Amino acid sequence: MMSPEEFMALAKAEQDKWINPVGRLILAAASIERSVNELLEVLAPEDVEIWRKEEFSARVDRVSEISKSDLSDTLAKALKDQKRKYWPVMANRNAIAHNPLFIQAFGQGPDTFVSATIFHQQKDMAYNLTDIQKFADDAVAVSAELMQFAANFPRALQDEIDVANILLTAMHLRRPEET
Repeated sequence: MMSPEEFMALAKAEQDKWINPVGRLILAAASIERSVNELLEVLAPEDVEIWRKEEFSARVDRVSEISKSDLSDTLAKALKDQKRKYWPVMANRNAIAHNPLFIQAFGQGPDTFVSATIFHQQKDMAYNLTDIQKFADDAVAVSAELMQFAANFPRALQDEIDVANILLTAMHLRRPEET
């Protein structure tokens, strides 16, 4: 039988393999949250203090509401495309952050086999280290894209506003017989 000390040593060695991908996933998810906050600051600066205190899903819903009602189809579609990419990352982040890592050891001595899995407590799902590494890689890529999108969004919105103002001004400058 394996001693508690032997199991703890094996468990720590296994857990250490998970630290980097889980950490990368959590950090990328935090960047996604920040980027959504930046988008909200541009879209509804007057409401930003209210929305910052809300859950992430409520902030995402607010961005979606604004984009559906106040933006051109092009910018609204761009925001929707970003959400389609980052929403699964956030779901994976929540599954990993809120469910424990189970470690089991089978056998004795050098023949010991260690198994580690995160079991989702509400869904019939399990995640192994390979899954987490893929989640982390995807999260980092999506986060980088969303950060760039959020950084460029104010300019895209301003360009859209400028075009709308030019069109509106042109319509008002027409002679009555041209309308």
